[in-house]
Amino acid sequence: MDGDVWIDRSPDGGANWVKSEVRSVPSSQGSTYTSAYSTSGFNAVRACGIYTRQTLSSEKSLKTGYSGLPETSDVYCTSWVTP
Repeated sequence: MDGDVWIDRSPDGGANWVKSEVRSVPSSQGSTYTSAYSTSGFNAVRACGIYTRQTLSSEKSLKTGYSGLPETSDVYCTSWVTP
């Protein structure tokens, strides 16, 4: 599965936030890092991500009873953390 990760920074504890540059994570790589971001002016940060499932071929899906999962997941984030 491929995916994307990013950091959210919030000036008001999570009510509003700024999304950092999105980093892609190819399935062959398995991990990545985000750039260092200043927390000056922000009082909370969190890490977020989403992944993309590989599409099965129609032949394989018929053999396995594959019912069609969505191609991308929901966005998952950690809890807000105060730096």
